Amino acid sequence: MPWGIEVPDDPTQVFYVWFDALVNYISAIGWPGDLEKFRKWQMDSGGMVQYCGKDNLRQQAAMWQAMLMAAGLPPSRQIVIDGFVTGEGGVKMSKSLGNAVSPAEIVNEYGADALRYFVTRELHPFEDSPFTKERFKEAYNANLANGLGNLVSRVLKMAEQNHVTCNAKLVTSDGKKKNTERQYQETIERYDLKSAMDVIWEKIHAADKKIQETEPFKLVKTEPEKARKIIGELLSELREIAKLLLPFLSETAEKILNLIKTGKAPNQPLFPRK
Repeated sequence: MPWGIEVPDDPTQVFYVWFDALVNYISAIGWPGDLEKFRKWQMDSGGMVQYCGKDNLRQQAAMWQAMLMAAGLPPSRQIVIDGFVTGEGGVKMSKSLGNAVSPAEIVNEYGADALRYFVTRELHPFEDSPFTKERFKEAYNANLANGLGNLVSRVLKMAEQNHVTCNAKLVTSDGKKKNTERQYQETIERYDLKSAMDVIWEKIHAADKKIQETEPFKLVKTEPEKARKIIGELLSELREIAKLLLPFLSETAEKILNLIKTGKAPNQPLFPRK
């Protein structure tokens, strides 16, 4: 290495920028000045889980582990390796290549939760994944504006008009619900966030299908009690969807839970169509 910070007592060696950067993993959580805070996040949590790009594997899996052992600290518990986000032609996004998309621009136009959605569901957790503004807009309209957002508006509007409140007991602990919860938990534990989001969107599709098949908005005119029961079930399912969404689309999930609590339909769509 022709440049760097000279190692004390050994001018033949230098520190490279990676040394300082990697130390941030532990200095940011208290080491060595606040060991109580450090133990909370590094020891009591079960160990360090790292995320890194596939081009950082040598630094993360070899150099950083050696640095930890040299300091008398335990190595990382797990290292999760991400693929690249690619632009046009499958080329890795890079500021130096000029093909990067500004996250701030996306957030300003669509909101932070829309970007969170795309990153967690539309990008593969471990392989290379393409990103274009066109693909983002298509996914936003299909799955947020027409999907989740439309479901929230329809269910809450029916609930408000028919004075139906949420009863959490309506969502029973049957085998199907337990299986969904188990699938959801297992995908998160293996850091497969896309599959976890797929579990949630299966519930969204199931709720949409239930509305289409039962048509409570029509049934309320002929069999109001039956319609109110169906709407109550949909409201409880929406509550479960919002709870599952909390780690992913935190702002949206909180909005949905608050709307259910107040019994009001949203004044404007959660995700306006673009």
